[in-house]
Amino acid sequence: MSHPPPPPGAELDQAFQAAAAAHAAGDFARAAPIYDMLLTHAPEHPALLMRRGVLARQMGDGPAAARFLTQAALRAPEDAEILSNLGNALADLGDPAARAIHLRAAGFAPDHIGVQLNCAGYLVAAGDAGDAAPMLERLVRAAPGVAMAWGLLGDARKGLCAPEAAIEAMRRALELDPRDADRWHNLGNLLYQQGLFAQSAKAFRAALERRPNHPPTLTNLGLALLWTPEALALHHRALALDPAFLTAEMNRAVHLLRAGDAAQGWRAYEARHRLPDALRRDFSQPRWEGETLGADRPLLLWAEQGNGDLFFMLRYLPAVLKRAGAVILELHPGLRPLAEALPPGLQVIERGDALPDFARHLPTSSLPTVIGDDEVSVPYLSPPPAASARWSTRLAAESRRKVGLVWAGNPNQANDGLRSRRLQDFAPLLRHEGAAFYSLQVGPLGAQSADFADRLTDLAPALTDFGETAAALAQLDLLISIDTATLNLAGALGVRSWAVVPPNPCWRWRLEGESTPFYPSVRIFRRLTPERGDAEPREAVIDRLDAAFAQWLNEPL
Repeated sequence: MSHPPPPPGAELDQAFQAAAAAHAAGDFARAAPIYDMLLTHAPEHPALLMRRGVLARQMGDGPAAARFLTQAALRAPEDAEILSNLGNALADLGDPAARAIHLRAAGFAPDHIGVQLNCAGYLVAAGDAGDAAPMLERLVRAAPGVAMAWGLLGDARKGLCAPEAAIEAMRRALELDPRDADRWHNLGNLLYQQGLFAQSAKAFRAALERRPNHPPTLTNLGLALLWTPEALALHHRALALDPAFLTAEMNRAVHLLRAGDAAQGWRAYEARHRLPDALRRDFSQPRWEGETLGADRPLLLWAEQGNGDLFFMLRYLPAVLKRAGAVILELHPGLRPLAEALPPGLQVIERGDALPDFARHLPTSSLPTVIGDDEVSVPYLSPPPAASARWSTRLAAESRRKVGLVWAGNPNQANDGLRSRRLQDFAPLLRHEGAAFYSLQVGPLGAQSADFADRLTDLAPALTDFGETAAALAQLDLLISIDTATLNLAGALGVRSWAVVPPNPCWRWRLEGESTPFYPSVRIFRRLTPERGDAEPREAVIDRLDAAFAQWLNEPL
């Protein structure tokens, strides 16, 4: 800090020097009372108030830090260092005024690296990468040897969806300061999100060398080593260190399900109910455990997760109806039309409808824990009859093979960067004259179909609900799709489908092979990982799919 306070007298000057030395040495308990004594002699001195505020923040007393630093800023309203520290203190308290304070400080001191870093760090943490990135680009040009600037630039570039540039900046930060375990961990996460699993594992191992017993790094290394026995051991180790670490518990569950260990996997998957964003229903009625229920003791099954998960779980309904004399199925809003094709004997409602009386309940994604796959047969859904008639007429005139395309899913899904595609990625398929192509891509990303309007018919405007989608799928000879609810619906219907899955796929698609036991009509095209390392380029799987497509066009249906 560059502002020595001027308390009068040699004794007070010695006291200040003692406080500053204790503060610098981390002896906060000794420094605090000396600063407080000095403030009784110079209560208006901004630099002394700043020092006391910074110390309070370091001691974990956020309100006191903000109070001292506010007093300092009132007395020195253009002091960038004071304002920068005040911005940090306000940010700790979640006060939105921190942004304006940081920007004001940065404006007063455009060449002060610490002030600029504080401002940029706040902007990155607040999700404002657009404003942070230019500031950080200037910083690394002016001070290329500052590791923190490169690290924050990596974070900002990641926020701007520029992963390759983000990786470059993070690697530069670690060249300058290889001791930073957090930065190695963050680099590992970013490499994993690009499918660079071998490089990701190296980064996580580097983080563990510097911080050996860090549960998040251990379980993330397990994700990067997703094929190996070591992966499961890493999830277990993370849980041994922190038994309440839900992320590791869920990672372990998914690992078991991917490996085909259904019994342990489904039991472990019950941990999802404790996740912060889990849907909770506080019913007084007990949970169903698979026991036989008479018609006078209705069972409520309620849709818990997304539509793709729900379509998967509907396979268990026939087995449920053998054990429960009365079943109420609560679906997500908008799914009622699809209920026409569900097994008879169900009372179907949508969330938001009044709940009938029931004696037991179960979320749909817990059905495998009480039913088991031995009682499941596929297909188990069919399109609503009226919708089927409409779509049969709508597509009847086309004599070529009818092929549907879905290329993108929910962008907020955690793995969407590896899962979703652009329609342009599938352009090689569209050159084949022996097929008629149809877009089933709903939502804003469906607009990409306009670029291929001469080869692709957009069906999305007519797909007003999943009953219509089911009927459209039933008219196709082939669906080509990434992992979406539409793909799961096609699998449940028994529609021939080709799934383009990421190298770290959902457990339904397992880790290897072209088939899944859950959907016999689905053929899997996956990004390969030679020697179980980094995934191959994204276009490689399209090349294989295109070759298979050309062969399929020449085969009898």
